[in-house]
Amino acid sequence: MNKPNAWDYLRRGDPEQGIELAREAYGHSKSPSHIMELGIAHLWTSDYKSAERHFQDAIRTHPFTVSSFYEMAGAAAWCADDPSKAVRYWQDGLKSQFADAGVAISLPLLLFVASILRPSVFPRKEAEQILKKQLENPRAESWPGALAEFVLGQIDQGSLEQSCIGKRERTTLHRRWQAQFFEDVFEFARGNLGREVFRELLRRAADTSQPEWAEEGNFLTLLWSAEFFIARHEAGKPG
Repeated sequence: MNKPNAWDYLRRGDPEQGIELAREAYGHSKSPSHIMELGIAHLWTSDYKSAERHFQDAIRTHPFTVSSFYEMAGAAAWCADDPSKAVRYWQDGLKSQFADAGVAISLPLLLFVASILRPSVFPRKEAEQILKKQLENPRAESWPGALAEFVLGQIDQGSLEQSCIGKRERTTLHRRWQAQFFEDVFEFARGNLGREVFRELLRRAADTSQPEWAEEGNFLTLLWSAEFFIARHEAGKPG
């Protein structure tokens, strides 16, 4: 019988034991993977202050290297109802060396989301300009480049769905989740979705009880996305 890991405890509602195991793994090896896992465990348990502090420490330790730390620090700030601070993290992370496939797309996509959900904190036009600039890099052809092309109106939904197909089933599943999230945000921005309908779609997006997330690898891949925590937070906000 396999020994329970941190996520076994976290998923069944034992956050103290789960966080402790994640903290132990982090203490043994402060690798980027363990840094992410502990920070995401804090996010999962809605301890947004601890999550932000943890990713702040990671950013100080790995300045301008791992863009995911900026993404998740921003997600923690967003979920703590400080979207302005979230945007600052995402802007700072644009200088990271290890961003997506060598060109930052995920971070400006988060800025795009911010411009739709909180128009006062970041202008949509600026988010689109950053995305257009990043797409000039040939490496942007890799995922999530197709998401940027979609929100900019450069490809249609069918082309986006085709781009979701990866070499592994888990990759395809996760890309389809991201694509659906951005399709919903885009339709909300166009005024085709009312706020309550949009919130219901976000609730579904954040529902990890669905069969496809039962497998731990699929589940953790989903949680490595800042968009998941944004969706979960926005789904719970009053209309």
